Amino acid sequence: MASSDVAPLRALTAPAPSDAAAWFSAAELAASAAYHGALARVRLVRGAVALAVPLAFVVFGLAEHLVRSYPPHLWVDRTLVVLVALEGVALPPRLGIDLWEQRVHRGHRGPTTGAVPSAVAIVARVAGMAVVRLVLGGLALLVAMAVVRATPWWPPLLWAVMVAVMVAVVGLYPVVVAPLVDRVMPVGDPAVAAHIAAVAGQAGVVEPLVLVAVGESAAGDGAYVAGLGPTRRLVLSSTVLAAGPVDTDPVVAHEAAHWSLHHHRRSCAAMATVLAALLALSWLVGRDGAAVAGLATGSEGTADPRLLPLLAVALVAGGGLASLVLAAQSRAHERQADAVARAVIGDPSRLVGHLHRVLVRAEVDLAPTRWRALWASHPPPAERLAAAAVSAR
Repeated sequence: MASSDVAPLRALTAPAPSDAAAWFSAAELAASAAYHGALARVRLVRGAVALAVPLAFVVFGLAEHLVRSYPPHLWVDRTLVVLVALEGVALPPRLGIDLWEQRVHRGHRGPTTGAVPSAVAIVARVAGMAVVRLVLGGLALLVAMAVVRATPWWPPLLWAVMVAVMVAVVGLYPVVVAPLVDRVMPVGDPAVAAHIAAVAGQAGVVEPLVLVAVGESAAGDGAYVAGLGPTRRLVLSSTVLAAGPVDTDPVVAHEAAHWSLHHHRRSCAAMATVLAALLALSWLVGRDGAAVAGLATGSEGTADPRLLPLLAVALVAGGGLASLVLAAQSRAHERQADAVARAVIGDPSRLVGHLHRVLVRAEVDLAPTRWRALWASHPPPAERLAAAAVSAR
């Protein structure tokens, strides 16, 4: 038996610690720390660039200089000029960051990292994403600017539209988007399907629609719950199903708990609250941003294209804070789902063994720093393993 298999079993014989060294081997921890530490630096630089580019436009008054020759009534032209300039300046650092990130993946070469694209492919992808952002982002921005110009009640109006779109995307994802990325089918073996339904029933979901994803899947080597109301379904990867009950049961119990506890609805409600806060922030930028940006002539409020860089700075900063809040909610949901899975499975050695295999195979951050843990969607692995061990003592 490998040392990595012995570690979680040895931890069950003593008080369950939340120290990662009690659950993972030194080699596993070293590889994870190097990989995720490097990725964290990439993300930090990416966030800094996202903030620095529009901030430079604000500090040097570049937006006003760019649109000076355009009369105010040509607001569409003014908006597009500023948007293209922001994208153009951000493109080179984005390209460099993407190349850096792929170098990190190439150096890691883990079992689930997959094929690392070439530099040419990365350049093509970054350029393609820039075009997509310009086209789709430009259209969305022009529509939003038109609404802002049309009514002083634009914040609640835009919020209602954005929430409606979000709910539609979440609800229709399984039947519109998922078929494009997942090839799914019903569970073929009636006995296996009945067993999965029984486990889901213990987690609070009666007769769920369970599908299996084959080939490349959004589920990866795991599972997910998608949809709202009648479109909701549990999708298992073929890898999980092939592992048998030893891995399938904990996964089904965990995902069914997300379903029965209405975590999708709660996440949508939290996102709706975040959108309301960001729109309120946009309104404040429109009200007070002219003085901050040092505009030479009168401002048109949030509809002023010259305020786009300042608006971008505010939304990047506000979005970062919102991400921390949403990550905290996600961790709370994961803890609740883990608790249900512990109650359903019962056997601590079985659950600890499953979690250890899944966490190592998925190449998660085995021992995140406090900073990385704040941004994580799941609790630290050692905490999850310790809870699994303690629950049945």
